[in-house]
Amino acid sequence: MIESATGDLSLQLQAVADWFGSQPPINLLGMMHADMPALSKTAAAHLSQRVHGALFLPLRQLFVQAQTCGEIRPLNPDLLAGCFLSMMNGLNFALQQPHAPPRQAMVQDIITLLLDGLRPRAAKD
Repeated sequence: MIESATGDLSLQLQAVADWFGSQPPINLLGMMHADMPALSKTAAAHLSQRVHGALFLPLRQLFVQAQTCGEIRPLNPDLLAGCFLSMMNGLNFALQQPHAPPRQAMVQDIITLLLDGLRPRAAKD
């Protein structure tokens, strides 16, 4: 999905979020903490490498590229990739809550939050 997404980081993150939305819901964090210990060390290492290579590294590279071209300020790309994955992971739970906005609106809020932060912006003249 990342390779097919063109445009700025916001559009690329939107493509990733759309892909997550097209997949059956999974609880990545729960799987890593609860299910991984039940696997053999070999199976756990294999699964961990697959998840890292398929989900984490491509997102990390997106953030590195965005930093390199000056689209975002320098921050730890591992932290940024982990935060985005965590927010995508929590989205399915949030969507089940009463009065939850539509998925697309929540995705836009997540991307805006990640790229713009929470602090109010200075008023423009």
